[in-house]
Amino acid sequence: MLSFACQQLEDFSCTLWIPLTKIDTDAQGGGMSYVSKEKFSGRFLYDYACILSSYVQGLPQDAAPSKEEMGRLESLMVNSPEVDTILRTQAETDDFELGDALVFDKEVMHRTCLLTEGPINRRRAFVMRFIAADSTYDLNRVQKLKPFMDILGYSFFTTFALDICKEEGELIMESPLFNTTRAKRLIPVKQ
Repeated sequence: MLSFACQQLEDFSCTLWIPLTKIDTDAQGGGMSYVSKEKFSGRFLYDYACILSSYVQGLPQDAAPSKEEMGRLESLMVNSPEVDTILRTQAETDDFELGDALVFDKEVMHRTCLLTEGPINRRRAFVMRFIAADSTYDLNRVQKLKPFMDILGYSFFTTFALDICKEEGELIMESPLFNTTRAKRLIPVKQ
């Protein structure tokens, strides 16, 4: 959820997930489970994070939750019995050969699968996130999420999210942070 916190919720973004080993879900697990948005969209998780952060902002300073409590509240929705049931009963999990990849947008509910006993002792994956070139900055949401991120110790992300742009609705790709790398960051789209 925090990966795409600085862009408007309506703007497109996606994750590229590439396991760096063969994945045989029946033999050893270790893959990625995901639920098609046609079955159930995970957009509500973004709303939950903003509501949770607004709740924390409204608390007196001496009543703010600890890092441990905030972590529990953060994972409460994602790891709830209801979401777990959805993922267990509705998710798809694919096998992967070396070189296979999975791309999914930010509203797809997903989680990695436990690697069980077998020949692979550790499953690593390469993950990269993309946003649309016309994505705009969501200062309001960044400000709402700041207490949430600060309590959890995500200061590196808070700094990035607050520095990438300064004004609501600014084009993220026009950020001064990308002045020297902008051309390298854009993926050409063939019409």
